[in-house]
Amino acid sequence: HFRATPTQASWVLLSYLLVNTVLILVFGRLADMLGRRRLYIVGLATFTVASLGCGFAPSAWALIGLRALQAVGASAIITNTTAQLTDAFPRRLLGTALGLNITVISAAQIAGPVVGGTLVSQLGWRWVFLFNVPVGVVGLSWAIVTLRRTTPTLAPGRFDTGGAALTVLWLAGLVIGLSEGGSRGWSHPAVVVSFTVAAISLPAFVLWQRRATDPLVALSLFDDRARSVAYAANFGLAVARYALLLLASLF
Repeated sequence: HFRATPTQASWVLLSYLLVNTVLILVFGRLADMLGRRRLYIVGLATFTVASLGCGFAPSAWALIGLRALQAVGASAIITNTTAQLTDAFPRRLLGTALGLNITVISAAQIAGPVVGGTLVSQLGWRWVFLFNVPVGVVGLSWAIVTLRRTTPTLAPGRFDTGGAALTVLWLAGLVIGLSEGGSRGWSHPAVVVSFTVAAISLPAFVLWQRRATDPLVALSLFDDRARSVAYAANFGLAVARYALLLLASLF
């Protein structure tokens, strides 16, 4: 439609992935400071408005920018969903609630390519984004009415700015390097620089988190062996699931 270059075409996907990835930890901590309900509602509103903008994007670069804005909203939603379920359900029902949540997410990921493909073939690519608008409006209205108001769990002014900056550097470097390496070549200067930034900033991030008064990530979580194994298993599951979804969509 836009006669986009290969780089522009890849960044339509990469802009969303990159922004979403680097903001997950940041928004998780901000939710503790500002309140989970508030950040969730702002995120849902941002995602809905950005989806409307994507549906009317006038150029490839405008679509890329609006995709990045979509990712900002999506990050605020993702980081707050599980936390709000934890706040809302008693411990004896929490496992059921989280299980239903991941079931809905998995079902939506399977249905997404089918629904998206149907929309593109019948109505055109813009409706992949415009479809989100009425769904987002309903979800936003529902959230405003039903979500509990929660008290922030972190005092204002104690946000780990240094940790957030290092998170952006190492995650952005890793994602850009992995995403661009296949098309540009693993020895391309941009790819080498991206991996170098990630290799330097990741250990710096770990050291910073060990010394920070209110770290972005409490590394003590990994002292529990069972929890660490669960994290590793979840990571492996995500790699397998997303690889399959991506290849199936391309196929």
